[in-house]
Amino acid sequence: MNKKRPHKLTNDRIAALPAAPGGKRYDVPDGLTANLFVRVGRRRKVFVLAARFGGAKNTTRLTIGVFPETSLEAARLIAEDWNRQVDHGLNPKKEKEREEQEEKLKRRRTFRSAIEDYLAYLPDREMNLHAAKDASEIRHDVLDPANDELLDRPIADVTDAELSRVIKTVRDRPAPAKARNVLAHLRTFFSWAASPDLRQEYGLTGNPMANVTARQLKLRKPVRRNKLNPLELRAYWRAAEATPYPYGPYLKFVLLAGGRRKSEVTGARWPEVDRNRRVWTVPKDRRKLGAQLGDLKVPLTLEAMTLLDELRRNQCEGHGACIFSATKGQTPICLSSKALKAFRAKVEAELRELDPRAVMSAWVLHDTRRVVRSALSELGIAEEVAEYILGHQQQGMAAVYNQGDFLPQARLALAVFTKRLLAIVEGSASDFVDDPLDAIIND
Repeated sequence: MNKKRPHKLTNDRIAALPAAPGGKRYDVPDGLTANLFVRVGRRRKVFVLAARFGGAKNTTRLTIGVFPETSLEAARLIAEDWNRQVDHGLNPKKEKEREEQEEKLKRRRTFRSAIEDYLAYLPDREMNLHAAKDASEIRHDVLDPANDELLDRPIADVTDAELSRVIKTVRDRPAPAKARNVLAHLRTFFSWAASPDLRQEYGLTGNPMANVTARQLKLRKPVRRNKLNPLELRAYWRAAEATPYPYGPYLKFVLLAGGRRKSEVTGARWPEVDRNRRVWTVPKDRRKLGAQLGDLKVPLTLEAMTLLDELRRNQCEGHGACIFSATKGQTPICLSSKALKAFRAKVEAELRELDPRAVMSAWVLHDTRRVVRSALSELGIAEEVAEYILGHQQQGMAAVYNQGDFLPQARLALAVFTKRLLAIVEGSASDFVDDPLDAIIND
């Protein structure tokens, strides 16, 4: 006698199936789709596919979904797909896991996802002095919604031509300086993503930024060679003296401490100053290349210490640790472009007073480092000592074998520099050139 074909299921029939007695379950086949059953328990009804998967000897049940969240129609479609996979010797469960893994990997390998990974890495990178600034620029200029179509593609499909267009768009705003920063960020990012440890994870086989250059994008930055001449230096000093705390003393200390970088001085704190030894320690996290070079010991001349002592005496009780601060020492000053613009105007006014015919060349605060470095050479200071004063890394074999800190030599050099600087400011010296003939004539 032929076995009677089961009636095909309906949503109403499934809903009417009685719950199984406690601790037991029973299966009801669908009369339409092969291997599809509803497994009825005490509390719920589950669609399952019962078959031998991947050539297995025994029948296994794979869950399709729970009724009624998964409808009968949806369960049949899934069961038909899984039956086709079974016919090809595949295990639908493993295929589903593989597809989910591929989708997860696909999402992880998008340009946007890789950028987000890089932003998470930035605070922990070896040289992270500008990590916050870099992250802000990347979010603004690379993760710009205008780039969404590119960002949501697999990073391995992103081309050098497309990346060049992103940079050119910024350049043509026009914002060439910002475009140079975007170029630098993208080059650094792709070097990181294409490293041996990560490139397989992102599916990269090469670095699309390898041949994208500033020259090609017409973004080569002109080398600044400007430095303040002696007359401009007098105007700078007079303007600083006329500018109240915190900016005036800050701008004088930049020079007295040997042309320090802006970030080094803005963040200066009283515990960093050893008054007995007359040494200011700039911590590595505020130094350029600080992770490689470590802390920097800056010898302080008597004039620099006098300036600091006067500041300390005039600061209110309870003043915080920040030496140069607009918040009573709680936070360091922010030398904004507005504050610098106002100071430049004062310098130009002082220059016109010194010489009505003089025209101030365009200058930035970083030019003071060129003033100090050029002056040290003109005063006959040894090159390695001058480079130490500016906090530069030694080059070549000297970086390997010469491990001296040059602190005594730097102290003497800064004393010589400061003496000549003040002579120029007072008008008793015309420049920094230390002519040996002067010593002979004045002997």
